[in-house]
Amino acid sequence: MLSTPFYSHIIHYEPPRGFLVPKFSTYDGSNDPFDHIMHYRQLMTLDIGNDALLCKVFPASLQGQALSWFHRLPPNSVDNFRDLLEAFVGQYLCSARHKQNINTLRNIKMQDNKSLREFVKRFGQAVLQVEAYSMDAVLQIFKRGICPGTPFFESLAKKLPTTMDDLFRHANKYSMLEDDVRATTQQVLVAGQASRSGADRSVKLPDRPRPSDRRQEGPGRPERPPLTPLSISYEKLLPMIQGMSDFRWPRPLGTDPSKRDHSKKCAFHKEHGHTTEECRCLHYLVEKLIRAGHLKQYLPSDAGGKNASQNHNTGAPRAPATPKVVINYINGGPSDEEYDSK
Repeated sequence: MLSTPFYSHIIHYEPPRGFLVPKFSTYDGSNDPFDHIMHYRQLMTLDIGNDALLCKVFPASLQGQALSWFHRLPPNSVDNFRDLLEAFVGQYLCSARHKQNINTLRNIKMQDNKSLREFVKRFGQAVLQVEAYSMDAVLQIFKRGICPGTPFFESLAKKLPTTMDDLFRHANKYSMLEDDVRATTQQVLVAGQASRSGADRSVKLPDRPRPSDRRQEGPGRPERPPLTPLSISYEKLLPMIQGMSDFRWPRPLGTDPSKRDHSKKCAFHKEHGHTTEECRCLHYLVEKLIRAGHLKQYLPSDAGGKNASQNHNTGAPRAPATPKVVINYINGGPSDEEYDSK
């Protein structure tokens, strides 16, 4: 017969009729004893005031060498549940997880080349290691760890969640959008490599003016500057910028709806007549955001250097380079109204 450390009143105690021993995650001595006590109390919540029952059921939550330790306790050494917990913690205190100060969270920063999902995961794991904290303090530290200028940062600036659950749910929404951006960027890079391969095999043809270029000539239609190349389509970019402080929805189109092309629809205007990729109002807004220093994560890595070199070497001849991404020009297309940014 196995030895027991309980006093006789615990040994002879009979559990209530209908009581079922919960299915515990058994403890073997290798993990934090405080975590196990919390787990045990949680599953025994309805019987938390029944001291004898808490003592008698506790061995059922142990396994391996932890269960062997229990049976090695001296007889009549445990009179109540508090005695049992003191002996248990004293034996396995060396396995307890060291609690961190809240200031350790300040060292967790979102790196420029790392994903939001990875940052949220690291931050959430670190919060579990903090001994005691104020929810407001944790949320403010989390916000300061996010890269400024990103859509997620802009959304937090507008309204900061009040609980960790709300925060992680909000972050997960932007993480999924970020995953879409990353997948699109990878497709652009693959397409760019294929384009360069084809360019090496092709014969260079003399430059000819395009029909669209000729339509732009004349005093009535000055040539529009090229758009900044992006690593994501305008349609995918639109939901990413809606939370930014400089974002404004456009005015309704002034053209006759019956004369528009109903095979095309713009997600920015939410009307038919042209596609989101053709929308000049959206082009204008995106260029405005880029000039304000936003959307850097959606620009090709060489875009900044390319613009700088053009500014410093405007007079020097340059050999044409094969672009990594397609640069869109505003040449004709549906005539939507100018974007009202005022």
